[in-house]
Amino acid sequence: MIVRTLISLWLLGTLIPLDSQLIAQESHAADLWYFGRGAGLKFSGTGLPLPLTNGALNTLDGSAVISDPVTGKLLFYSNGSTIWNAQHKPMPNGTGLLSDESSGQPALIIPYPGSKSRYFLFTTGSRDVSNRTLRYNIIDMALDGGKGDVVEKNVLLLERGSEKMTATRHCNGEEYWMVTQEWGTNRFMAYRITSSGIDQPVVSSLGSQYPNGDDVQGTIHLSPDGSMVAVTSAGLEQLALLDFDPATGLLDNYRIIGTGKNYYGGEFSPDQSRFYAITLPHNVPAELIQFDLEQPDPATINSTQITLAQQEGTWPGGQLQIGPDGAIYVSFTGRAFLGRIAFPNLVGTACQYLHDAIGLGGKVTSYGLPNFIDSDLPNVESSIHTVDISLLPSTSNAVPGELVEITLQVCNRKSSPLSPLNLVVNLPNGITYESGLPSFPLVSTGTIQGDACAEIKFRGKIADTISETRDLEFCAEVDVDQLPYCTTPRLLCGNIQVGVAGDPCPEPSVVLTDIPDRKAEATGSLILLPVDITGFPSGEMVESFDMAIKFDGKSTTLDLEDEDDMTDESLTEDWDVSLLSNENGLVKVQLNRGSGNPITSDGTLLFIPIRLYIPTGESFPETDINATFTLPNRCVEFAEGTGFAELDICGLDWRRVEALNAGRFSLSTPTITPSMDRVELTYTLPVSSHASLTLFSLTGTQIASLVDEIQAFGQHTIVYSIANLPNGLYIVRLQTPEWRTERVISIYH
Repeated sequence: MIVRTLISLWLLGTLIPLDSQLIAQESHAADLWYFGRGAGLKFSGTGLPLPLTNGALNTLDGSAVISDPVTGKLLFYSNGSTIWNAQHKPMPNGTGLLSDESSGQPALIIPYPGSKSRYFLFTTGSRDVSNRTLRYNIIDMALDGGKGDVVEKNVLLLERGSEKMTATRHCNGEEYWMVTQEWGTNRFMAYRITSSGIDQPVVSSLGSQYPNGDDVQGTIHLSPDGSMVAVTSAGLEQLALLDFDPATGLLDNYRIIGTGKNYYGGEFSPDQSRFYAITLPHNVPAELIQFDLEQPDPATINSTQITLAQQEGTWPGGQLQIGPDGAIYVSFTGRAFLGRIAFPNLVGTACQYLHDAIGLGGKVTSYGLPNFIDSDLPNVESSIHTVDISLLPSTSNAVPGELVEITLQVCNRKSSPLSPLNLVVNLPNGITYESGLPSFPLVSTGTIQGDACAEIKFRGKIADTISETRDLEFCAEVDVDQLPYCTTPRLLCGNIQVGVAGDPCPEPSVVLTDIPDRKAEATGSLILLPVDITGFPSGEMVESFDMAIKFDGKSTTLDLEDEDDMTDESLTEDWDVSLLSNENGLVKVQLNRGSGNPITSDGTLLFIPIRLYIPTGESFPETDINATFTLPNRCVEFAEGTGFAELDICGLDWRRVEALNAGRFSLSTPTITPSMDRVELTYTLPVSSHASLTLFSLTGTQIASLVDEIQAFGQHTIVYSIANLPNGLYIVRLQTPEWRTERVISIYH
């Protein structure tokens, strides 16, 4: 099967994110957390995070952690005083850093732009005037056998630092801004982090001055899209909001949106419509508070304060952090659980805060959580990845007189409309406009709705007068006025090679693939989809190739835990499989011969190992699998001399995979008997797995464990006595490793 559009996509690489080369949705850099008194979390992409207890960190306040953005494997972590490697051992030069464990944000890790192995680790002092400096360290992961070591240490950046620092990407998507406050002044310092190092700070003087240690105590946070900065001050009892320009590093529009409480920890919701804060009070319980940032003025925002929870005892406060799953995690000091705000974009109790959401495996919290760069997290409204532009020709090769089609597609990745959008497409000499648009150059202005794409197609004719093989370049200029921080027009270009044959071009040899239909016995079971090839060219040999597998990431997972599942009993048996990238719904792998045999004939190339799941609320588990693979210079024969052969993709097919059982994960509305002494709970599991059914009070205290065992898929019903429960509202939670849902029970005897 020949699909020329996909040739351009995979081989020419013309699908380009407008604002970033590193797409936040792809990153696994924040999959692992270490914090508190030996506590940790592991995010796997499905279900709730699991506790980690293998960390060496034991600290009073915050920390910083970094994992490999592609694989999610741990690189290193720090409390600002020590740097531990992936084996939880201090790096050889990783001790004696000049931070303080009582600092609210003692450490922050920023990748070194342009480097694949180096990272900046920034450290702050504390309100203790003997150590309030801001410093940086450089870690090179290529050292110590790949475990990393410190190559520059305790380099002074700011003498009068504070406990606060945060970061976001520059609007060019490649560099970073690190933002902090200067102690004893009202100056904000924004340091631009580039491939050349750290620039002199951009200084913005506005807002409150911090004259003493108690006033500077607090945290600073940048919104995921980099447009706002929030600053808490426990001593001044205020929460401030500012605007930030990630193109220039300037801050302005300082306003107080919270007063009257000792605000300490904070975090924006993923869509930055809400802000959450934890207080650090004196002799009263700490509170978790939500602010509605969609209100028109600071006074109104201040009036929207809603207390979602209180600490059990007096005094302790804590911090908050968005997770890779888009939920916000809450640390109240000295607890064996983390709280979790499941839907932080929603107002009030609709955000569904659960106080004892995540058990820590016997470890306990302290005041802090890891300090991550929120603009690089998945599931956030990041300004760094706002628009995708693709400029695709219908073929990468053509002959004089041939008609070609060019598609310009612009996709809006934000939830809000994008307008105005100005597009200009220019054709080169050698291509004449034929149809599809009224005129050239094209100037188009319009609106693209949120999470939608606009597409323009037109046809052109290769000039008959071209007499020698050459490349024709065509370009599109895109100017998005609505992106205030990155207004420079972007130029995107593609090429079509026009070949003039001296000798007749041979017919290309094309290897076809087929992915047969398959059915799963039950959702969650492993399905091995064979990829069969036919028509392999006689005398050819392949020892390596790349493969891209595209699928519905919501209902389907690609199981690469055991690479033998992919290659056993196939033409690639005993081949090595390397993961190139893994984003939601798109996995790219490279296969190399290793100890196996080269491919020289038809047969089953490999198997695609997938598992199907049914998202909550859906009744049909089905997905489409789109697999492409490229065999370098093996799928075509090239004529000697001038001219060229068409380059055909080495296989593409769509197949639908359906699971036979139509059950779905659900928990029915609880049914209470007329005598109000029993409740009947009915639930459905789409896959056999460990299931727990737990009853909680409305404050999150566990009342009873109703089910905690491995159960078969299908419908289950239990009856529980509520005769001894006081009147009120209760929560029943159904949870498996993949899903979780809850229902409210109202009891009135």
